[in-house]
Amino acid sequence: LAHSSPGQGMGANMTPLLEPKLSVSQTGSTVAVSWTQPIWVTGYSLQSTPSLATPVWTPVSGVLDAGGGSYTVPVSAGSGNQYFAIRSTP
Repeated sequence: LAHSSPGQGMGANMTPLLEPKLSVSQTGSTVAVSWTQPIWVTGYSLQSTPSLATPVWTPVSGVLDAGGGSYTVPVSAGSGNQYFAIRSTP
């Protein structure tokens, strides 16, 4: 917490409130990957990998900003696995 924030020095952990929340829904052959995050939190991007055994995370393009800290990206539900994560960007 910032030096002058309420709760600073009291052991308050705000991390769970500030991390983006990811959700996935499917309609027909399209999967919508969506997430929300506080509008003042920056430095995150949606990334994907075809394997969790040896993941190679790459940024996902086509992200739509719905405003208010909500984002979504439509993805074609093709063959094979695809794993998604909201990851901090350097």
